[in-house]
Amino acid sequence: MKILGVILREMRYRLASTLLATAVVAVAVAVVHFFVLTARAVEQETRVIQRDLGLNLVILPKDADLDRYWSQGEGGATMPAPDPALLAQQDVANRLIPMLRRRVEVDGTQVMLTGIGSEVFRRDQRKREVFGMNIPHGHVVIGNAAAAAMAVRAGGVIELLQHPFTVDQVLPLAGSAEDLRVYASLAQVQEVLGLPGRLSEIQALECHCAEDVEDPLALIQGTLSSLLPQTQVIRRRDQADARRHQRQMADRLLAVAVPVVVLLCALCLAAITALNVRDRRREIGVFQALGF
Repeated sequence: MKILGVILREMRYRLASTLLATAVVAVAVAVVHFFVLTARAVEQETRVIQRDLGLNLVILPKDADLDRYWSQGEGGATMPAPDPALLAQQDVANRLIPMLRRRVEVDGTQVMLTGIGSEVFRRDQRKREVFGMNIPHGHVVIGNAAAAAMAVRAGGVIELLQHPFTVDQVLPLAGSAEDLRVYASLAQVQEVLGLPGRLSEIQALECHCAEDVEDPLALIQGTLSSLLPQTQVIRRRDQADARRHQRQMADRLLAVAVPVVVLLCALCLAAITALNVRDRRREIGVFQALGF
């Protein structure tokens, strides 16, 4: 008699125990799979929330005036635009968005003219864009308060520094400085301001830092200094740390839960096996007496 036949006959004879053991293994696999998917879902949701809350890294020219930047929204200095392909070859920042900002006056209203360049993804990992604005040449997207002050609506025309622009969209009221911003393509703003190939800042999203990294800002600055010389990096600590701690919490949950589930299921299988062996002691004795 082949061993496989014996096993199959035993499984059929003790169907309840077989089904119970199979269920324990299935539950173990399902629970582990559930925790893995939950950890990934938490990380993805954290990424989406962080993206919607705003980027947590700002790369400014070395000589930018930080007082002016925080009070007026731009630091007054510019830097050369880096090569996007070179900028993508690093692992500390993602979703890098080159910008050129200047405060200008339009029809007696002070607005922040903001040119947005194409989003650069780390290692070319394409994802949904943060701003989601692909503004054509000669068009703008305008904040709610700025539109109200200039009495303009979508489809209207405004003049910025003696250049006419068509209003593509008026943004909903945000209750922040966004309401006084006018967005256009980076190339268009560089042309209007007479600053070809120049940027005022690059905003980005901090990539995942391991728990053993005590100073994420030092790691980021050390990596980006070779790619972006003569720059300074500002890390919005509260946003960045909240995102980092959320990810680490999901990793710790996975690291603790999976071994516990596997151990409990192993104990259940051991208990089922012990009960089966106890019930089969007489059968085992008969088999041994027959020479098995």
